[in-house]
Amino acid sequence: MPQINTDTTILAGHTMSDDIQLAPTDLHEPDSTLRATVAAKLSEITTAAEEVLAQNGIAFPIFFLIPNSGDSLLTYGTSQDPSDQEWNMVSTSVTKIVQEALGIGPLRTREIACTQTKVTSQEVDDETL
Repeated sequence: MPQINTDTTILAGHTMSDDIQLAPTDLHEPDSTLRATVAAKLSEITTAAEEVLAQNGIAFPIFFLIPNSGDSLLTYGTSQDPSDQEWNMVSTSVTKIVQEALGIGPLRTREIACTQTKVTSQEVDDETL
């Protein structure tokens, strides 16, 4: 049976992001069907993640994205700069929550590169005037 593979590195812009995939050898529904299930349960997944974060004293927000194609079922990340220990807890928890929501065996995660822009509120105000 596939193992959950979590990998954490602080990326450019101090943004962290992982995505959740089926292991290549799993025999499940097509990814598009599973993504549709994740989309239908996104509020449930978000609520469960918020509860786990609060129970573990994690004070930074995470976001969720559902891709239209590819191997990923769900991508999640944060614009904050959590410690490796905090991000590992988030990664393990979110993966478990998604597994339970889908009712399937172990999933794996992989690190993906991401970054964010740095726009101050003053720059936004100047551009909108």
